[in-house]
Amino acid sequence: MIYWSFDRIPELAEKTAAERQAAVKAVSNLSMKHWEWWVALLVACLTTGVGGWFGGAGITGALGAGIGGAVGGTALHVVGIHLARKYHAATLRA
Repeated sequence: MIYWSFDRIPELAEKTAAERQAAVKAVSNLSMKHWEWWVALLVACLTTGVGGWFGGAGITGALGAGIGGAVGGTALHVVGIHLARKYHAATLRA
């Protein structure tokens, strides 16, 4: 299952916004220790570069880079949520 935001995760769905934010902060740095997060970051950078390259020079290049960055950033966010779910059970028990 793909989760687009942290409030859709079943472990955090019944928590308040403040509790959810504290849980997300507690596991955010842990997800950056996985190789999958770094590959997703590389993909985000590559899609930004490819979008800028296809856009050409001027405003169209910036538009292409923006679209590429949005696609790559979405992939990075989804991977980050997937990796963070591995740590939420331990964080919520503590």
